[in-house]
Amino acid sequence: QDENGNIWNYDTATKTLTFSGNKDIEDNASMDGHSVEPGWYHWEKETEHLIIEEGITGIGDGAFYDFTNTSTVEMGDSCSF
Repeated sequence: QDENGNIWNYDTATKTLTFSGNKDIEDNASMDGHSVEPGWYHWEKETEHLIIEEGITGIGDGAFYDFTNTSTVEMGDSCSF
């Protein structure tokens, strides 16, 4: 779970990071150089596919900063950024 109560899951076989829930995906506060990274950030270099399911309402600042190998993003209509 992220800080806002959304659920995230990383599938190592498909290299897919999926978010579900009904709130914004939390900010990546670690970008300030002092805070701890969100749990899913451990997969920043491995993630190739990102799925943000219907219900997620937004994406926090820098949430996917440095996800340089991500090639596809699927996003529900409820998400704004």
